[in-house]
Amino acid sequence: MRGNPMTIAQQVFLYAAEEKSITKAAKKAFITQQCASSHIKNLEKQYGTLLFTRKPVFALTPAGEYLLASLYRLNILEREIDDGMKEIGSGMSGILRLGINPTRARILIPSILRQCKALIPGLQLSVCFGDRDFLMKQLSQGAIDMLIAAGPVSPAGKQFCSTPLAVDQIHFITTRNQIARYNPILFQKNAAHEPLSLADIQNFPLCRSALGSTVTELIHRLALQQNLTLNDYCYISDYDVQLSLCSDGLTSMFCPTLILDRILTHNQTAPSEQQLLFFHLSDIHEEIRMDLFQNHTPYEPPYVKMFIQILKQTTSTLYENIQNVFPA
Repeated sequence: MRGNPMTIAQQVFLYAAEEKSITKAAKKAFITQQCASSHIKNLEKQYGTLLFTRKPVFALTPAGEYLLASLYRLNILEREIDDGMKEIGSGMSGILRLGINPTRARILIPSILRQCKALIPGLQLSVCFGDRDFLMKQLSQGAIDMLIAAGPVSPAGKQFCSTPLAVDQIHFITTRNQIARYNPILFQKNAAHEPLSLADIQNFPLCRSALGSTVTELIHRLALQQNLTLNDYCYISDYDVQLSLCSDGLTSMFCPTLILDRILTHNQTAPSEQQLLFFHLSDIHEEIRMDLFQNHTPYEPPYVKMFIQILKQTTSTLYENIQNVFPA
């Protein structure tokens, strides 16, 4: 940890909490297991309460949970102090750690970096991939500085501040071969630009994002409401892999508005049998908002403010271009 604001005992406790093992914590801290146990016992004596239960399983007590969350906040505060002091001395420069879904990164990051190179040449951008739940945890622990994610915020809402970036709708993506095999009536709807219902596509083999993802959960709730059983073939969190399976005629898929940019790029070079068709869904009225999440902080360096402005402008332009090609 930068500046090492923790005591050795607190650092050993942090390792033990993360690894769920004193033995692994000792190895990570390069000390003996006996020494690690002694550090934790001294902490428990200092605070007057147990931090771990040893039996039947090694786990944090409520006091341990509180200490762990406090040490993560200490980590975030230390980084804010370091960044603030460096920024005051160096101007528009610094390190920014961004969490984002891989497919969103492929769409957004190139345009963002081109503008950052011109406007914030002293910025070093570090990108961390993962799903929303994983990255929310990384943000809460101070492992990343900001996160681009879609959908509701479940963990520690008061801990984060959010900046709205865009509103997504959910679309159904398939191929002509899939339509011919599972519901030829959709050719007429495609020609007339008519939306579909879930009942229209319940027989299509689907590749969906992982269970728990915003899009998957939304579709699941709607299917339950309509007493429909969808033909779930596989679950894959990467939209580019889903698009590959879809273009090969193996599956169909759902995606948010932003991913239509990848479909446009794909269709520019794909042969006719691999062209992807998109449909609006008539029975989905819930929209998904894409936000930039950050921890609350008393000071925001100018390079962070500039990065957020670049991100907002890039996102706005991209969605405008998508809507011009794929009208509502």
